[in-house]
Amino acid sequence: MNRSLALLILVPLAAACGSDGDDAADGTTAAKPSDAVEISIADFKFVDAAVSVTAGGSVTWTNTDDQPHTATSSGNFDAGAMDPSQSSTVEFPTAGTFTYVCSFHPFMTGTVVVTNP
Repeated sequence: MNRSLALLILVPLAAACGSDGDDAADGTTAAKPSDAVEISIADFKFVDAAVSVTAGGSVTWTNTDDQPHTATSSGNFDAGAMDPSQSSTVEFPTAGTFTYVCSFHPFMTGTVVVTNP
């Protein structure tokens, strides 16, 4: 096979093996919105505090701490008080960005970004 023919085969092949557009500039994979997201509460923090979900999807918070917690967004949603080992799920029917806190521990914060499908 001559060099010109080899380049014609390898260049498109290399391009096909490249990024699919899901990688962030820093080399990490960008998170895509999901239909259902789970957030753990541990060590007085929302683990994965910033999440994306598609409209119509839901977020479930699970309290793995030894104290009760909430996930509350004033005027938008309230997951209610969750004792240790309890979970609560909130459905998000419309797009928007919703910041939330633990009512008991307001230094605990997070964000749910709801996108249209």
